[in-house]
Order: sequence, then structure tokens, then C-alpha cells
Amino acid sequence: MSVGAILTAPVLFAVMAQEVFGAGRVPGLLLNRWWQLALIAPVMIYTGAPGPTTSAATSGE
Repeated sequence: MSVGAILTAPVLFAVMAQEVFGAGRVPGLLLNRWWQLALIAPVMIYTGAPGPTTSAATSGE
């Protein structure tokens, strides 16, 4: 979970600073959509990956 927070934080702060608060001094790299994709994609893949299931444990096998 901490890796997801580390990779998501720069994108979250950059977009929020520019769009919500109107900050003009956000680094251009953080506003680049490809850079945002590179940071967010691993988080989405990791959180969307199926984890260990407990169905075998609950079915009594």
C-alpha cells in the first residue's frame, strides 16, 4: 500500500494544486499525461490484481 501512495502522491498533489487551487508553479513534468500514466499504471495494476482467495478455506477443502 505504501508503494501505491508514493507513486500516487506526486500526481495527486500536482493536479490538485493546478486545477483546484490555481497554482502556476507546478513542475511541467508532473502535468505531463504520459508521466502521470507511468506513475499511476503500476498502482492500478497492483490494486486490480487478484489476491489470495479464501474460497478454498471457507469451502472446507
